[in-house]
Amino acid sequence: MKYYSEITKKMYDSVRELEKAEKEINDKNNARKEDAMKVERAEKALVEARENYSKALNEFCAKHGPYHKTVDREEAARTWSNLSNLIDLLNL
Repeated sequence: MKYYSEITKKMYDSVRELEKAEKEINDKNNARKEDAMKVERAEKALVEARENYSKALNEFCAKHGPYHKTVDREEAARTWSNLSNLIDLLNL
């Protein structure tokens, strides 16, 4: 007798094979959901940090005028790398 899985859309020779295949799929899906949640939490933290930065910068500028900062090569490289990653993300 053959057993059909609605999850994998395949036939199996035994219930054990079917359950094993479905478990692998479910485990992968669960891992993907967990990883997606990590990304969403990181995005939320990034948005909050950006909002806090913007607020602090606006308060500084309102109180003291323009904000000036010296940037070394390493920081400039990180900034351009982050900008490049953002552009790549927007081009998806």
